[in-house]
Amino acid sequence: MSEPLILLDDVAVERSGRRVLDGVSWALAPGERWLVEGANGSGKTTLLLLLAGILAPSRGRLVRATRGGRHPVAWVPQHLELRGELPTTVGEFVGLGLAGLRPGRRELRERVGRAVETVGLGALRDRSLHELSGGQRQRAMLARAWIRDPVLLLLDEPTASLDPPGQERFFTLLRDWPDDRVLVCVSHGAVAARAMANRFLVLGGGTARVEEPAPTTGGGDR
Repeated sequence: MSEPLILLDDVAVERSGRRVLDGVSWALAPGERWLVEGANGSGKTTLLLLLAGILAPSRGRLVRATRGGRHPVAWVPQHLELRGELPTTVGEFVGLGLAGLRPGRRELRERVGRAVETVGLGALRDRSLHELSGGQRQRAMLARAWIRDPVLLLLDEPTASLDPPGQERFFTLLRDWPDDRVLVCVSHGAVAARAMANRFLVLGGGTARVEEPAPTTGGGDR
């Protein structure tokens, strides 16, 4: 087994006086595409915030392997909130993923080009973000995260507002996630998310358990 990129050891998290996670031990290794499932209130988003470094454990340890030269974490939220008075093209929006890194003009253009092509939006690079469909906006958010070349990619219900064909198109983009990185997706009942994932974590009652994937039989997913 590869050495974990992230290790949680007996982690507990309290929020607003309530213990949301308690005694979570979990190792995330390179090449793993995790699907995190659980009922509402089970701590799925709290777990993402913990992995992103936005929350700290109330108890236990969270250990990260260092990866020099690459931004470690990128996040794709459930919805894209757009302000109508801010005109933004797809390319400009994706380029915001490099904020703070100060690439040169040529490098910025090249990296934006690769990112939008990767998610199938190359032909829409100069289109207003406001004109895109819901599925196209989700792919633009994925490109904005992808452009940072993250070691850890976090997705919080990224296809909740999409129909099944849109979900399938989105998750197909993630099936070739690089073998030296980790992907963690929170999703509630998306069949396409289960097809994309190769590891499964179920939250409930503050605890977490790793679930073995069901054998492929040609039938439906739960």
